[in-house]
Amino acid sequence: MPGLTGFDVTLADVLMARGSPLPEDDLWAVLAVSCRSLEDLLRRDKSSWAAGPSLLITMDTLMMSRSGEVQFCPGHLDVNDPGSFAPPETFANNYEITRPSVEKMYVYSLGMTMYSAAEFETDKNTEMSEELEGVLLNMCEETAEIRHSLTQVLEVCNEHACSARRLPYSDQVTQLMENLMGSSAVLDKLGRSMDDLDVEDEDANLEEEVQLPLMHGLSL
Repeated sequence: MPGLTGFDVTLADVLMARGSPLPEDDLWAVLAVSCRSLEDLLRRDKSSWAAGPSLLITMDTLMMSRSGEVQFCPGHLDVNDPGSFAPPETFANNYEITRPSVEKMYVYSLGMTMYSAAEFETDKNTEMSEELEGVLLNMCEETAEIRHSLTQVLEVCNEHACSARRLPYSDQVTQLMENLMGSSAVLDKLGRSMDDLDVEDEDANLEEEVQLPLMHGLSL
């Protein structure tokens, strides 16, 4: 992993560090913030849908930041890879490429990703409420026409937030990240530590300082 700042921590990193599935509150938060991120991307960037899906949404490509934001790595669905969470319509390869149709593909992949986060490497899955399980089932509906849109998913998320009276979803993601980064045990599991990062920065600065005199010497 290149670092522990910005969007360098994936959902898979978080789950591996925890060694357990995400609890329901965090599932709601990651789901809602992810939907907002996708909705914003589809609205402002035509390249995210004009040529078909340009994002690969899995636990390894959903990236989170300490500011409570989510973004996704670019990539293309591989219908031959079960881990890519390709929606059923891509196997037929006869779908029409429109913003709504590509949005439904992203919704399916995100729903499958959230299911995976709730079932991560354990015999005991997260006990989801009927409300959360219901929205995930609608996101993973095989028939695209009746699958939830991002707007519909966000409506359910907003209704849940009002009834649960918990932190705003972005703050919940921030808290999740802060808890992750504040635990030395977690950092060890991720194979990094903040001391490692400081040492790397110092080494890089020292290397630059050594190289500069050498370069000046060669130019004389």
